[in-house]
Amino acid sequence: MRLQELFGVWRHMHGGVITDFAIRHFDDKTGKGMSRFGIHGVDKVGNEIDYAWEGAITTLTDNGDTTFSIPINKMNKTEDKPEYQDLKVWMLTDMVMTLELGNGERVDFNRLR
Repeated sequence: MRLQELFGVWRHMHGGVITDFAIRHFDDKTGKGMSRFGIHGVDKVGNEIDYAWEGAITTLTDNGDTTFSIPINKMNKTEDKPEYQDLKVWMLTDMVMTLELGNGERVDFNRLR
């Protein structure tokens, strides 16, 4: 799997919570993609969720088990949440990407563009 295959904006919606994962700018010369991960909305019990990180992705790491880790360099985050910072691509099609989060949960994201 190549980083370019993840280019775009991916969204997961769960109730009143929207999670977006975007690789916005891929530079062929440097092989770097700028990325953002954000969770925003209100959960089932009325708590407001507002979390985000931004950083650079230079490569995907093949884990040898058909998953690929997404190492983030120079991460700027609103708070430390390893469950949203340690991501693996578990499955990828043209329109759906399943990410395995740092807590082992697998979440489907739909490509927006």
